Amino acid sequence: MMNSRSLLCTLAVASLVAYAPLRAGESPPNPKPTQPATTNPRATRPAAADRWNQMAADLKLTDEQKTKAQAIRKEEADKTRELRENTSLTPQERRAKARELREATDAKMKKLLQPEQYEKWQKLRQPQRPQRPVQRTAPAPANQQ
Repeated sequence: MMNSRSLLCTLAVASLVAYAPLRAGESPPNPKPTQPATTNPRATRPAAADRWNQMAADLKLTDEQKTKAQAIRKEEADKTRELRENTSLTPQERRAKARELREATDAKMKKLLQPEQYEKWQKLRQPQRPQRPVQRTAPAPANQQ
């Protein structure tokens, strides 16, 4: 009985605290600013722009390098989108073309960047996913007679 009463009181206090700003006439903060409508909303998503700005800062790109790198990235994004939308390809063909596209982008960036920048760019470009451990199978038990 005491536990349910404590739980009920806790919930009542929590709801009062949570809704107090609304009762006072305050509107909740808007976490995302509205973005202008574009033909491609994925191209302007803040996370991608933030990642690009961070990478440009980490690499210490010049204004000229930023302009050229943006063009390379846009070309890669457009071709990747076309590749995804091409339903006539098998998954293996799509993977092979995606690999070719990444290699072409890599070659263009290598020409654009200084050797130190290129090396750092390769490290930053690596996927941030943790590697899955390799599952090893135990050897089959030997037949003992």
